[in-house]
Amino acid sequence: MFLMGLLFIQKKLMAMLSVVTLTATVCGQDMVRSVPELRGLSAEAAGEGIPVDLLAQVVRLGPGGNHFFVFTEQGGVYVQRLGEVDSLLPLSAGDQVHIFGKTYQGEFYPAIIADRVERIGAGKLPQGRPFLLNEIYRPASDCDWVSVEGRLVGSTDQAEISGRFALMVEIDDSIQLVVHLPARKPIWSRLPELMFRRVRFNAVVGTMYNRQRQQTGRSFMVDSINDFQLLEDDGLGSVRQSLPIESLMRVDVDPSKAVRTEGLVTHASESEIFLRGSESSLKVAVLNNAGLEAGQMVEVEGFVWPQSISPAFRALVVRVNKEAGKKPEPLDLDLTTLFGPVQPEDLLDSRMNYELVRVQAHLVEVGKSFGLSSDAGNDTGHDSLLCRSDGHLFEVRLPPGMVMHEDLKPGALLELTGICHLMYDETMQWRLYFDGLWLQVRDAADIAVLQAAPWWTPQRLLWLLGIVLVCLVAFLSWIIALQKTVDRQTGIIGDKIEREAVLDERQRIARELHDNLEQGLAGTAIQLQGARRLLSHNIKTFSSELRNMAETPAVQPFEEVLDRIDMEMNRNVEEFCTAQEMLAYCGDESRTSIIDLRGGLLEKMDLLSALKEALTPLAEECGAVLEITVVGESVRLKQMAERNLLMVAREAVTNAVRHGNPSSISVALNYQDTLLSMVIVNDGKGFDPKQLPPAGHFGLRGMHERINRINGEIEIESDLTKGTTVSVVLNSLKEWELEQV
Repeated sequence: MFLMGLLFIQKKLMAMLSVVTLTATVCGQDMVRSVPELRGLSAEAAGEGIPVDLLAQVVRLGPGGNHFFVFTEQGGVYVQRLGEVDSLLPLSAGDQVHIFGKTYQGEFYPAIIADRVERIGAGKLPQGRPFLLNEIYRPASDCDWVSVEGRLVGSTDQAEISGRFALMVEIDDSIQLVVHLPARKPIWSRLPELMFRRVRFNAVVGTMYNRQRQQTGRSFMVDSINDFQLLEDDGLGSVRQSLPIESLMRVDVDPSKAVRTEGLVTHASESEIFLRGSESSLKVAVLNNAGLEAGQMVEVEGFVWPQSISPAFRALVVRVNKEAGKKPEPLDLDLTTLFGPVQPEDLLDSRMNYELVRVQAHLVEVGKSFGLSSDAGNDTGHDSLLCRSDGHLFEVRLPPGMVMHEDLKPGALLELTGICHLMYDETMQWRLYFDGLWLQVRDAADIAVLQAAPWWTPQRLLWLLGIVLVCLVAFLSWIIALQKTVDRQTGIIGDKIEREAVLDERQRIARELHDNLEQGLAGTAIQLQGARRLLSHNIKTFSSELRNMAETPAVQPFEEVLDRIDMEMNRNVEEFCTAQEMLAYCGDESRTSIIDLRGGLLEKMDLLSALKEALTPLAEECGAVLEITVVGESVRLKQMAERNLLMVAREAVTNAVRHGNPSSISVALNYQDTLLSMVIVNDGKGFDPKQLPPAGHFGLRGMHERINRINGEIEIESDLTKGTTVSVVLNSLKEWELEQV
């Protein structure tokens, strides 16, 4: 043993020497021999696996046995051991160990992977350094061995999940931190002795962090419940001050000293009771209910527990001053008055906080949690009701295991009885204002169904909407199918109409060919036949006369015969010119019909554009200035009407260009409500309208015929020196107006 002691002293001296020779950066060094050297490594340097030779004391063992925390005078560190737990050296808190291994980057601070751990002795755990409040968010305190003083205020059994037990310790009567310790049997025997009392304990500083190695919280790790030392100066044995509930946390009350208060129990559960005072109510956390029930008058001793709306209480001692009598009656809660308009100078009235109340409300939904009861903790395993009263939503939390009535369905009118928990608006930091409330129901009797839910529940409404939607989809599908059928029939009808239109157009062209071209050709044939007969007659007559003259020269003078021959030949020439004019007219009609068959101008443009397209080349032929004007709003007419108007205008301009040599030509269209007028004026050489046109000239007659086809009127005025004016009036404009599709 003496030799082991000398060896331990020698190694301690070597560790102290390593601290003296510590450098600021140890990246690339041969060996890590102290905690400061390890903590001085960056995560990247520690990840290179630098050898470790460290003497330290075990202060905290992990639940699995494959990791532990050690501490030296320079700080603490986390050590991970690899391999099967059964094959590892058993360790206990307080053991002096020699650690051989290598560094690794760890999840927060650089740590050690131990290849071999040697126990070189056992010792008493040292007293930790005092933990300061400013270390709560100081990352460098991680793994340190510290001494903590505070009051135990809560506990959570997590043995089945992680093998741990969690205690909540309140430091400086204000800040609560978690203390983790292994879940062992002594916890349940000592916990009632320690709960709500001031304690001191040594612990390893734990850290909560994220994947970016950033601290997010602080906790403590303790090896056993026996590490907690009860402080005797908590004042419990010398309670001198008795206060009514409404006087707690006033200016003359020291919350760190034990006080006494009393009230009527309105609700009692395993870990808390609610008391009604003369002016306000109180929530009291108790170690053990010990058979308390509603209606009893009790006296509690303990410490005030500050809360957001009104104080609560942690009771170490509960005395029954008066046994239960008549059950306490709930107070009627009027949410309209409670959440009425608040003036800036109004103070929050907390009398309903923790009070037993009664309220009527409609059930909105049944679920686990609706986020409207933040003060109820994170226990989402309890069933909750979402209710509405006077336009205000609030949550009703049911006790664990309560069987809900089958009539608790959305829409039902309920009468609810329970403990009222007020909440305040955290955004208004300068004043305390109500933000909402939640109701804590005691048992099934606190929920009475005044009116069953209507048949029209949201679920049934959704079903109905679903059926309507299916019907609507079916109807739309039928509409689409019908539309396709209509489109198909429309296509068939359109094809039929198109075929009929082609036939109508063929018939129209046939009529025009018959009325114009065929008649013109027939007239030309008759004219040529007459000219041929006249020529044959003249040839016979003059041949006979010339023979007679040759036989008897003195019968008739030769000059007279020549004059007659010249006269008759001129008549023949006129006959042939007339036939030529008629053929030219037939040619024009043929070209017009061919143009119409190929689409024509009016298939591509409106009447105004067609007039410009057709008349501009004619005006340029004689150098005349062409002006086309429109009065009124132009409308498209049926093709027959527009075509005949276009042909009349072209014929009028053609006659002017060929016979009148004009300097200007104007075409004016005037659209009125019931009629359309078109006036073509030129300033060239005119003619006598009363005089019949020469043989073979059909222009004027064709113009009259075209206007008659569309039930219009045409008037032609001409003067030999002032030019010609052609006026066309289409009286029934609506009859010829093209229907818009």
